Amino acid sequence: VYIRRQVQEMMLFGVEPSHVMFGTDWPIASMESYITFMQELAIPEADKRKILADNAIQLFRLDVRHSPFHQPMT
Repeated sequence: VYIRRQVQEMMLFGVEPSHVMFGTDWPIASMESYITFMQELAIPEADKRKILADNAIQLFRLDVRHSPFHQPMT
């Protein structure tokens, strides 16, 4: 709970979501636990999408048009 609150406050007041990318220290914890942690953060869904996907897609110039997970940005 403490860590979640600290990350949440940092995400809301301390950083620009367009400049943050998701990363883990896997395999120390399961990937599911990281995804659950991100889902439970009380930050806007658009910011979560940037952090989990859109920023990496842009930075690495990934072509995701044919990916089954691709959702056009709104």
